[in-house]
Amino acid sequence: MFNQPLVIDLDFYDYMKRREVTSLSEQLKISISRNKLSLEPFNLTLCNVDFDCKKYQSLFKFMPNMAEPNFPINVTSESYLDIFPKEKLVYLTPDARDVMERFDHEAIYIIGGLVNLRDSVNVTLGKATRENIKTMKLPIERYHISKKRLQ
Repeated sequence: MFNQPLVIDLDFYDYMKRREVTSLSEQLKISISRNKLSLEPFNLTLCNVDFDCKKYQSLFKFMPNMAEPNFPINVTSESYLDIFPKEKLVYLTPDARDVMERFDHEAIYIIGGLVNLRDSVNVTLGKATRENIKTMKLPIERYHISKKRLQ
């Protein structure tokens, strides 16, 4: 039923305040719902989950059925490095130099589960660099229409 793996790295609770964790929880709920409706849904995996963390409990409040076996995602405390071949991993981070030009169906993309309202930079890039994982950024600037550009 599910296709290409897509990883959400939830190893960033220490970088977020309650409001940011709430925002992340809302975004994950929407993303999971939309993924289920897709003709070719990703095989979503939430990695590096600290089940004992109070901030994780906030996520659980938004999706109480997340612990059920038929929930359409994988939730684990394990690292993506322990689950997937490292050579296929690509960390999508806004601080990367290389822009993703094409979607690679063989790659396993990782998205940092980090809502950052305080402009901390290089958090996900730093982690990917320490783990020696290839990084790319999405071409958001190419398609983003700001209010300034509309005026």
